[in-house]
Amino acid sequence: MGNSYDAKKRSIINSYDGRMKLRVHGYALLLITLLGGALRFYRLDEPRIWLDEALTFSRICGTFHQLGGILKYDGFMPLHYVVTWLLTQVTYPTPFVLRLMPASCGTLLVPATYLLARQMTGRKQALLAALFTACSAYYLSFSRDAKMYMPTWFFATLFAALLLMWLRPKTGDTRR
Repeated sequence: MGNSYDAKKRSIINSYDGRMKLRVHGYALLLITLLGGALRFYRLDEPRIWLDEALTFSRICGTFHQLGGILKYDGFMPLHYVVTWLLTQVTYPTPFVLRLMPASCGTLLVPATYLLARQMTGRKQALLAALFTACSAYYLSFSRDAKMYMPTWFFATLFAALLLMWLRPKTGDTRR
């Protein structure tokens, strides 16, 4: 009787410890993501627009039909330009508005990187990968650029993570 009780007690304690670790890692990921967002959105309207961003502005200035024609012949991916065009239909096209989608995708890249790293390694290493993504000067620079690069990297990372999750054998592996 005592052995069964002790095993049950250990099982409950281990389950509680696992949930606490999961919760702590969740809060850590949230803090890292908030750090990444703060770094990306701080003074997002500066510096002034440069040449490539001005070309983004020129592409979204017309009608939706004109935007479609430009994207068709220039070979650009439409999602970034369509979202930016929609934003400029309800707000004035300031540098902040033009950089809003890349900064948002750059912020979301932090948990997407965590998710991708979790498919290959443990929670601590995945948090470290997310922290590197949040503080990377390379990612910060492209997150503050009114171009389609950051949305592309975000969706590529997310799709890779989801593909690896889908391909994982349905065993007792509880990485999530």
